[in-house]
Amino acid sequence: MKLTIERSKWFRGHGPDHSKLLRADGKMCCLGFYCLALGMTQTHILDVADPNDAMKNLRLWPRGAWLITKEDGDFRTNSSDCHDLMHMNDKFDINQADREIEITKMFAKHKVQVEFVD
Repeated sequence: MKLTIERSKWFRGHGPDHSKLLRADGKMCCLGFYCLALGMTQTHILDVADPNDAMKNLRLWPRGAWLITKEDGDFRTNSSDCHDLMHMNDKFDINQADREIEITKMFAKHKVQVEFVD
């Protein structure tokens, strides 16, 4: 799967407090782009903090199942790889090139090819 992240719409490097899959201003984190690529709508991810919250009432798509892990029966939470992506997206002290390299590597573990544009 190929994932395109538009730098002009990408919200990154501002810490986790203001980051959302999709913010009201149209900016989104790297996982927001991925959720849309999986077939979620903007309504599903608007003002939602993370993939687990977005997927609570939706059937998991096989390609995106790695984002969520089950613990103690039906309790679900974001996987460690999902947490790593959120951390790398929101981290303050990293330059743009290194952030893109690390995000690309993390997605590649799940056969997702990332392209950054504009």
